[in-house]
Amino acid sequence: MVEIAPAWTATLKYYEEFLARHPGVARQQSWTIVLPAKDASQQAVAEIVSDGRPFRVERGHVGEYMDYHVADIVIENFGKALVLYETGSQLGHERVTERLSTLGDVYALYWDTHANNSLRLARAGEILLNLDILERRTWPSDSVNIMKELRIFEATDNVRAAAMAALDLRSGFRLTNEWLETTHDSVTFHWHP
Repeated sequence: MVEIAPAWTATLKYYEEFLARHPGVARQQSWTIVLPAKDASQQAVAEIVSDGRPFRVERGHVGEYMDYHVADIVIENFGKALVLYETGSQLGHERVTERLSTLGDVYALYWDTHANNSLRLARAGEILLNLDILERRTWPSDSVNIMKELRIFEATDNVRAAAMAALDLRSGFRLTNEWLETTHDSVTFHWHP
């Protein structure tokens, strides 16, 4: 293990504790942060994610959807960022990341119970990084040059906490207990068969 900056160590420790507190998140999640170049509405983001498939928009809060509706995606404005979160796998698709990146920079993290996973960085409709967090030896040699926050993986064996910490440090958005547990409005859409 290598030594990292104290702020990075604190962020990594935060996500280790966060995953211990939320075993459902540790099992499966999709977390995407969009830093749009210009204003983008939740409705516009939902339309990009759906790619022309019909969907229904409802008002709700994250806590309602965490364990019961795995096909639902919560979309919420957080400052200038748009945060998308689900316990399913729709956001884990590479094409969704590409389409969202037409809005601006996209940081996407996905894993499931079958060891499928990805950490992506995309911009202007192009995937710049698409990494398997479990297989660091397969990463392109310039990965850390593209996203220096990936160095945090060298400081721990907890790759899920490292991936979450890398996205937090890169995007400035922290996935918090309060965000998951507190009642607040967000837009959720359900896929129609």
